[in-house]
Amino acid sequence: ELGSAVIFSEDNVSPDEPDDTLDGAGAHMLVWGFKGSGPEVSEGEPPRTQTFYVNGEGGQDGDYTWVQAVRQDIGVVGEVIGTLYRITADATRPGDTEITTKVVADALFNEETGEIRIIVWQINPQ
Repeated sequence: ELGSAVIFSEDNVSPDEPDDTLDGAGAHMLVWGFKGSGPEVSEGEPPRTQTFYVNGEGGQDGDYTWVQAVRQDIGVVGEVIGTLYRITADATRPGDTEITTKVVADALFNEETGEIRIIVWQINPQ
């Protein structure tokens, strides 16, 4: 709802209005852009929130959040937690040691549950 973010400005990361665009399926995409480096996020800091009202028709149940994080925030930002590891592997041709392919993956390992989530991977990264 237009103007609702400022109502919660004492607790919100930003009182500004978001950019409201439509994606390919016609769904509204609300994007808040932060000036400067954005909010400070660390494991020792409490969660940061952005509260606003949504009105209109259609299903509005559930939480849908995407956060663009800088590298030092990975592992403390978002709904998936864990320690970031980079996994690299070289594929070699059978019969000799020539490397034919390199695979690089970033994975989050949750020490509490033992769960591993691959969050990005590349073949022959530049």
